[in-house]
Amino acid sequence: MESETALTLFRIIGGVAVIAIFGGLALRRANWLYQLTRKAAPAPDRNLKVAAKANAKHAISNIFGNEKLLRWSLAYSDTWRHMGHVSSFDAHVHGVYYSVCQALFYAFCYRHTAMM
Repeated sequence: MESETALTLFRIIGGVAVIAIFGGLALRRANWLYQLTRKAAPAPDRNLKVAAKANAKHAISNIFGNEKLLRWSLAYSDTWRHMGHVSSFDAHVHGVYYSVCQALFYAFCYRHTAMM
């Protein structure tokens, strides 16, 4: 009976010690993260004008990106025309081309507000 009581007491003390050690480490890490967020200051050069300028550059690049897609699709159709193939809408021949164009057009149609 005494050995069982001693073993139970040992388990309780050991469990409390493990919880105290890992709880202390967790609190130390939480304090470090809190101090890190308190030290982080916003960059002085980031303001509304800089953000608007970055958004305008992004919108312009997307417009030029659509122009690039148009040039690529015209070059693709010219390549097939100059190779002597008749104009066909065969999905087996042009499957990858149709898939890429459709994916990009869907992205533009449903996400154009996010792009601009």
